[in-house]
Amino acid sequence: MNAQQPYVIVTGGNRGIGYATVMVLAERGAHVILTARDVKRGEAAAQAIREAHPDASIEVMQLDLASLASVRRFAEMYKAQALPLHVLINNAGALGLGKPIQFTQDGFELEFGINHLGHFLLTNLLLPVLKASAPSRVITVSSIRHIPGKGGKGARFDFDNLKGETGHDPGITYNNTKLANVWFTHALQRRLDGTGVTAIAACPGFVPQTVGATKTGLSWFFYDKLLMLIPAARTADVAGRELADLALGPAVKAGAFYADGHEMRSSDASYDDANAERLWELSEQWVGWHGAP
Repeated sequence: MNAQQPYVIVTGGNRGIGYATVMVLAERGAHVILTARDVKRGEAAAQAIREAHPDASIEVMQLDLASLASVRRFAEMYKAQALPLHVLINNAGALGLGKPIQFTQDGFELEFGINHLGHFLLTNLLLPVLKASAPSRVITVSSIRHIPGKGGKGARFDFDNLKGETGHDPGITYNNTKLANVWFTHALQRRLDGTGVTAIAACPGFVPQTVGATKTGLSWFFYDKLLMLIPAARTADVAGRELADLALGPAVKAGAFYADGHEMRSSDASYDDANAERLWELSEQWVGWHGAP
């Protein structure tokens, strides 16, 4: 998308879809900032990519999206380098899979805290760099699971239960965060019109390997091998290539939702601008960020 070498941040780039995306971006000549909660794992992933592509331009930076303090440190460290930023890929995510409710370091339900709030703060803190580097893009990884009938019940967003105050359903919670990703994209794009920064949301598809990467033994075999036999299943490599295409390819439609590399309509609820703005305002309060992008 840029004549110069594009600078791209990929959150959660040390495994799964994030790793596959970094691999393709590096192959295509981008300078990639691979973020990882565990720097050692991030460095191991970067080294594997360098072995596959000796000319790969990759640096690893520590970022824990379950900690707002970590998000702020990362943003300050990045801005201190006076580097450009052409694409921010908000990829890292948490999936409960039936586990008891967990919380971030700041007291938010873990899936909501990582999938939405951490990326909300990160994006806003890096917007000055994205604007200065325009044309640039923000790609937030969502999922068609927020759409009723697309792999489940869809989202049932409850503004009064975002910390599990009245109950916790891990599957619905995840879907809610994916709806929040689309609301965030719409609200962000409204604030970015005319700046040269484009925001989109993207679903990478059903990629069992992403979950399998955190498993061992029979659990790994189930996710990495058996579920891959389902016709709708996709490999991390395919999903990563599509995200890389959205990052570096021709112009994308501002505020749009993409699935399997193509624009599609998101859920009816995702076009509720009032709720998108309500979530934005609450998110500003929760993360302690106030200011126009």
